[in-house]
Amino acid sequence: MTNKKTISNNSSGIQANGNVNLNVGLTFDQVEKLTTFFLKENFPKLREDAMKLAHENVQKLLNEFKKQLEEKIFTINLNNFSDPDVQNSINDAVLETAKRGNKANLDILVDLIFKRVQQTNNDLQSLTASEAIKIISRLNTGQINYLSIMVLFHHMSLKSCANLNNFDLTCSKLLPILKNVNKINGWDIQYLESQRCLVHLFIGHENIIKQLKEKYTGLKDKTEAVLQQEIENSTYFKDFIAIYEKHKMNFTRLSIIGQLIGAINIAKYLPQSIDFDNYIK
Repeated sequence: MTNKKTISNNSSGIQANGNVNLNVGLTFDQVEKLTTFFLKENFPKLREDAMKLAHENVQKLLNEFKKQLEEKIFTINLNNFSDPDVQNSINDAVLETAKRGNKANLDILVDLIFKRVQQTNNDLQSLTASEAIKIISRLNTGQINYLSIMVLFHHMSLKSCANLNNFDLTCSKLLPILKNVNKINGWDIQYLESQRCLVHLFIGHENIIKQLKEKYTGLKDKTEAVLQQEIENSTYFKDFIAIYEKHKMNFTRLSIIGQLIGAINIAKYLPQSIDFDNYIK
């Protein structure tokens, strides 16, 4: 278990049943200096009050970065922070955070930075994370949650689903992703498409019950009427189904970027449900 962390010159120290020193290409202090440098480079002529606000916004990014660093120290390759391409992604994050503050979706933004330097990354994963960093700050809560509901239905599979009770349990943990999705309209869908998060189809796929029967062998012998009754009797799942059907999500499909953003949002509530290596290969 990780306890106290100490930092010396050019190293990051953590304590895990004893002292462990990690010599890396970039320390947290250096990341902090980089963000300050990027801030000044991007906004050289801001008024003093505007620059102060931008600094405060970027400090929030750094606070979230430090918090997640302690949680993810063993899953990332810290030497990757010395890569110019990674530093360019940090620059993109600083730029959006300085302008939008909390609206930049800081928790997801920082998670994407760490996805960018994950130990097991291949080129496609790194490129996807890099593009998502540019986009996430331009999305609002409802739009991000819309992507997450699509991930739930189209890109996640429950281990066992002989009935829909398992979906109800999962949805009970995902209630926050319903926030503001009812406010989504056709303009939001067009905007998400312009941001390369999804593709709108002219011909929709089968209804959600048929999709569930096809996806889960345990449901195949049940009639649509029985499954419809199970949905109506559910506590939480029916609300997600209602959102899916209201917004005709069977007429949209997520891009690889939209999948990543939606999946990271879900992982805030189901930490073990998202494996970066499994859905972007």
